[in-house]
Amino acid sequence: MNLESSWNFGNERKFLGYECTAAFVIELRELDILETVLVDAVEAGANQVAGVEFNVSTKKELRARARTAAVAAAREKAALYAEAGGVRLGPVIHIRAPRCLSA
Repeated sequence: MNLESSWNFGNERKFLGYECTAAFVIELRELDILETVLVDAVEAGANQVAGVEFNVSTKKELRARARTAAVAAAREKAALYAEAGGVRLGPVIHIRAPRCLSA
C-alpha cells in the first residue's frame, strides 16, 4: 500500500489531498471465472488493471515435453535433408534453444 500527497500544478500549486494506492495479485485455478473476478474487482473499487498473466503449474513438465518434441521434429527434418542429399545423418552436434524457452 502506498500513500502520497496529490497536487495540481496549474497557475499555482494547489494541494488536492492524499492518494492511496493498493496493489494485489489474484491467482485463479479456473480460467472460466476470470471475467467475473475482474468485474467484481472493478465493482469493489479497482480502477486499474496492470496486467493479466497466464501461467501453468506444470510448466517444467510441459517444457520438457516440448523440448523432446522439438528435437524429434528437428531430427525428422534433418533426416529428410540428409536423404535428399544422399548423405548419412550423424549425431546431434549443437542445440540452441529460443530465448523464450531457455528458462
